[in-house]
Amino acid sequence: MQSGALAFTRRLSSSPRDIYDVIVIGGGHNGLTAAAYMAKAGKRVCVLERREVIGGAAVTEEIIPGFKFSRASYLLSLLRPIVINDLQLKKHGLRYHIRNPSSFTPIRGSHESLLLGLDMKENQKEIAKFSKHDAEVFPKYEEFIHRTVCALEPLMDQVPLNLHEPNNFQLLRNAWKVLKAGKSNCAHIA
Repeated sequence: MQSGALAFTRRLSSSPRDIYDVIVIGGGHNGLTAAAYMAKAGKRVCVLERREVIGGAAVTEEIIPGFKFSRASYLLSLLRPIVINDLQLKKHGLRYHIRNPSSFTPIRGSHESLLLGLDMKENQKEIAKFSKHDAEVFPKYEEFIHRTVCALEPLMDQVPLNLHEPNNFQLLRNAWKVLKAGKSNCAHIA
């Protein structure tokens, strides 16, 4: 009991500025990434999270007894390779698990569902249950998404451009890449 009182007294006599260089509010995957970079830079870091579990969208939880639910880890594609390397995540246990099927969408008020995975023909069969036209053009949609990702992906690790800077050649070059990638697929939108 006395050691707890001593710790409490010590905490009262010190401000957080005396103990930590950085306080991160939120223990989601973004907060944890920021905290890890700060700690790697030699800062004393405190992460505050209101839930009893940290990880945010990277958490797998049992929401129904016996059923584990991945909150959003299918978005691992947004985890940048530079972060994986900088923080040595593979050394610390990062593993990839490809889900197939990757998406199950039950249709409310019906017994129907949409099940999508890695096989384009199977995906088209699933989509055709709802729209033959959408099933036919689904490969074009996938190609559009792929081209857009290819255009935007190199920009993900760049410092955002200052849009107010005159004669910003880098802005024009990046805009050209995006326009070029989507030009043929976006013609019907204009």
